[in-house]
Amino acid sequence: MDSPKYGSASAADRPDDEPDEKEPLIRNQSPTFPNKCLCTKKGCYITACLAWTLFVCVLLLITFVVLLTFFLGRRHCDETYGLPPEPEPKTTPSFDGRLPETVKPVAYHLNITPYLDEEDGDKRFTFDGDVTIDIDCIHPSNSITLHFLDLRIDTDSVQVTNKSNDEAVAVAGTMFISEYDFLIINLDRFIMTEHQYQIYIRFAGSLNTSKDPDGSWFGFYSSSYETNGETRYLASTKLEPSGARRMFPCFDEPSMKATFDIVVNHRLGRTALSNMPNIRNEMGTEWNTAYFDTSVVMSTYLVAVVVSDFVNMKTITANGVQFRVWSTADYSHGLTFSLEFGNQSLTDFEQLWGIPYSLPKMDMVALPVFDAGAMENWGLITYKDYRMLYDDTIHSPSHLQSVALVIAHELVHMWFGNFVTLAWWDDTWLNEGFARFYEIVGVNNILPEWKMFDQFYQQIVTFDAFSADSSYESHPTVRPVGWFNEQKEQFSKQSYERGAAMIMMMQWFLGKDVFHDGIVNYLNDKLYSNAVTDDLWRHLTTADRGHGNNDVKEIMDPWLLQVGYPIVTVKRSDNTVEAQQKRFLLDPHDEPGQYHDLGPWSIPVSYIHSNKLNEPELVWIKGESARFDLTGARESDWFLVNINQMGYYRVNYDNDNWSKLINQLKTKHSVISIRNRAALVDDVFNIAQSLDVGANVSLDMMEYLIKEVDYAPWKAVENALLYSDRMLKRTAVYGDFRKYVKTQINPMYNRLGWNLTTQDHIEFHNVALSIRLACYYGNRECIVEAQKKFSNWKLNPDMNRITEDVRATVLCIGLMYGDEEDWQSVFSFLQKTNDDRLSADLKQGLACSRLPWVLQNYMEEYLDRKEIVNVVSKIRDTSTVGFLLAWDFMVQHFDKLKEIHGDKIYDLVWGFSDTMNTLADKDKYDDFGRKYNTMPNDNAIGFYKGLRKINTNIEWMDKNYDDIVNFLNNKLI
Repeated sequence: MDSPKYGSASAADRPDDEPDEKEPLIRNQSPTFPNKCLCTKKGCYITACLAWTLFVCVLLLITFVVLLTFFLGRRHCDETYGLPPEPEPKTTPSFDGRLPETVKPVAYHLNITPYLDEEDGDKRFTFDGDVTIDIDCIHPSNSITLHFLDLRIDTDSVQVTNKSNDEAVAVAGTMFISEYDFLIINLDRFIMTEHQYQIYIRFAGSLNTSKDPDGSWFGFYSSSYETNGETRYLASTKLEPSGARRMFPCFDEPSMKATFDIVVNHRLGRTALSNMPNIRNEMGTEWNTAYFDTSVVMSTYLVAVVVSDFVNMKTITANGVQFRVWSTADYSHGLTFSLEFGNQSLTDFEQLWGIPYSLPKMDMVALPVFDAGAMENWGLITYKDYRMLYDDTIHSPSHLQSVALVIAHELVHMWFGNFVTLAWWDDTWLNEGFARFYEIVGVNNILPEWKMFDQFYQQIVTFDAFSADSSYESHPTVRPVGWFNEQKEQFSKQSYERGAAMIMMMQWFLGKDVFHDGIVNYLNDKLYSNAVTDDLWRHLTTADRGHGNNDVKEIMDPWLLQVGYPIVTVKRSDNTVEAQQKRFLLDPHDEPGQYHDLGPWSIPVSYIHSNKLNEPELVWIKGESARFDLTGARESDWFLVNINQMGYYRVNYDNDNWSKLINQLKTKHSVISIRNRAALVDDVFNIAQSLDVGANVSLDMMEYLIKEVDYAPWKAVENALLYSDRMLKRTAVYGDFRKYVKTQINPMYNRLGWNLTTQDHIEFHNVALSIRLACYYGNRECIVEAQKKFSNWKLNPDMNRITEDVRATVLCIGLMYGDEEDWQSVFSFLQKTNDDRLSADLKQGLACSRLPWVLQNYMEEYLDRKEIVNVVSKIRDTSTVGFLLAWDFMVQHFDKLKEIHGDKIYDLVWGFSDTMNTLADKDKYDDFGRKYNTMPNDNAIGFYKGLRKINTNIEWMDKNYDDIVNFLNNKLI
């Protein structure tokens, strides 16, 4: 082996003991250790065998490093190793539980007794009764099928009689099919057509277990309230959609309409109410038997009974209807507005459609326990009390508006739902969409100064509908449903808000007069009957003949029968605009679900340009795209599509037109209408979230807000900012982002301050909104004032009430800048209050603390309670430190949480994905998935949806973060 050459040296330079070149390099080499490495003054030497060993070790080390890097990198790509198996799509068993069409109910005679008092002994909080049902035989049959659920049926009492000859039809036996809540009465011979029969059944049930699977009160149930230290009890009903079967055996489908004669037995000291007037009472020493007049023909879900000790106020409408409002005596001072507004609304709707309300009375009752906002029982509307009561000494104008809207909504149902009832729950929107739309019409007619359509319609209808309908998780407005949970799911934004948006769009492209004529004809044709969506299309198409000649079914079916809504992208070339439609998805990587596309929407596209503002043109997109001309437009002019957002779609422009629109807003925003300004803000922020336009475009549009004084655009901003705020909250640029938003809100806040006593309805909403935004984004004056109000409230909560619209903000600021003692005092107050709405604000405020150990203690306090999900969610969403603490707490205690709450607790985890937007976040989320990779299929679906959301959030950050930094650097110089 050649020695390494490190250089040369003369003999004189070498030390005395260094061997000369003739001496052997290695002396006394031992033959026993042939692989030993030796070093001399000339260098180190190894054998070939050892060299190969070292080479192999280095090679293995390099391979290990490469593989480690590869596998670590895969975590940020498409790795599924160790994650839950890809889930199967959700499947629902087919529903074969519709009643056979062999008989049809004609009349019910219902006698029922609720037991509410100690004197009732073991029967307390139960009810019993009997029902006689007159039926027509439609097809010969030797059995009769009807519904019951959670009732004890006295099978020995079941009788069937031929009313034609009063002859008994022998009952061979009864059978129960729990899957469909069926009670089948088997007969020893056939019942025949053209004969009427009568069924008699005795039954009993519980008033205390009448809850649906979600824990909501349902059916015939008891509740209580406190007054002067005494607990008082009442009984009431909530039967929609299919709860009548929990109250009495019946044919519990909306198309099975009949009349009802109802008798209620109750102890003295209470009053019984039902759909019809109380026509007779039989009083004993302890009990009263109240008889009610025969009802109009109606569906079972509209049957209502209330037994209580409530007080009332009353009046007579212009058409002679007795109108009464009821509540506990303690809250009777809050009934005046409901009485006056309800009276006027009922009369106005009679005039609007030219169809008189057909019952001789209307009762509206404010219930202390009611899980729905309200229920439109014919002649006896029931409300959660805060949705009906208004006291101007404690309630704000926004509460007044909410009360007005819900009262109008329920009264609209007297026509849309009660007079004309959906044939089955597939068409729930025929009830709820029309009620949502006309509630705004009704309030706007009575209180025009509120400017409901200019200032509030979009937030109540359009934006809410968009929010619920921007993913494949949505569902069509009209779809086949059967099971109870599917029926309940129809009472969703797809029926209410999306349905109302459809109505607004049709009224616009058909014209108000044509639309009104079609609606009135539809109501008159289906009066006291049932309808499907095609009935509505038929009448609107007929009304449009000789006008627009639109085939309404052809236009509207794609809107109602498929998921989602379109975004129209418009690009200008000279004076020609090409408009293309595609499905709008807030997450562009969303994946189709169980509902199939039906093809493109027929989209009515209205447009103006800055040289022709007052005469909108209309063009239809009936395929993938269409073209239209900007006649008379100059090169410098902007153009605007979807005027006043009458169409249910978003609009995206090319960069040049976005710039022109934004410049117009900055120069003179009032040239563009209030509704269009709100639409532009909502569209640009959501389109930025969907990655169809850069986020800096949405931030640039915000700059005009320094001059904005109207509520609708600012409300759009409050909602639309949420996503950008979440994405930036844990980044270095968040401080600049807050400064920029604060700059836009400061002029409005400085002008309005805390003037929450203003009598101007719209200004009040602006004051409350500006306080919420100014305090949240760090306006020092707002924070100081909120702290003062918090301190005063803490000293005396009853005397120093905080206006509900800013209560959550005041509590949050107070505890954000407060100490542990402040937190404990609010927590103690939370334990004592029975006000659900106040409790929600208190819990939100408690989550705002900046003290980590306090937030940790907050979560641990609720670990064993059902509220833990709500508490962790609020801490997660309120602050960055809260987000980190909430994740660690959830991971640490997940096994216990799962033991207490079951598989539903997984949803808490997936909620973190809304904010996760880094590779480190994704690693934590993946690690959780690996640890619990045996989760059930439904939870795995949620896991992968969350994972997709995180990937999209990361993509949004990659696309926008640097641009946002540059934009804010330029704006904040």
